Amino acid sequence: MSHNSQIRVESREAGQVSGLHFQANSEPIGTGSRIGPAEGAPLRTTRKDAANQLGAVGAAALFLRLGLAASFLSALADRFGLYGAPGDPSVAWGNWKLFVDYVAVLNWFAPVSLVPVLAWVATLAEVLLAIALLIGWRLRLSAFASGLLLSSFALTMTIALGIKAPLDYSVFTAAGGAFLLAALSRRT
Repeated sequence: MSHNSQIRVESREAGQVSGLHFQANSEPIGTGSRIGPAEGAPLRTTRKDAANQLGAVGAAALFLRLGLAASFLSALADRFGLYGAPGDPSVAWGNWKLFVDYVAVLNWFAPVSLVPVLAWVATLAEVLLAIALLIGWRLRLSAFASGLLLSSFALTMTIALGIKAPLDYSVFTAAGGAFLLAALSRRT
């Protein structure tokens, strides 16, 4: 049995009603009573409510965009020693050589001669994606590419180190956030 749900965004100004109307068919959840408006009654939201919701989504997307860019830049700063020397608190690598060694661990299947190339490719991708996310350049594409890059990190970390490492570093979460940002972004 299918129920017809409607959402109306209306504005009542000077006695006029205008707005957007959306309609979708959905199956009821469970067999209990229906939650929400009475059967057939539209859910009414004012333009102000809709604008507030869109503003919240826009603010969350901006926060996500800046957070992803900052994460890429932070990893870059670490591999070039900007956070301190190897072994200092909160320093993962501390220099390029240790970063390349880490890339070799994650990419154990790659020929040794290819490891420095992979390190530079990852570094260049992180630089370009961080800049693109910061300035909002081709945001849909940049966010999607960020999701792919982070997914590749998560996959190699899982294979080489086990599932705990990418979970501890929230790599799957960051990848999911990047894909969500791509889905929320207009085609530009």
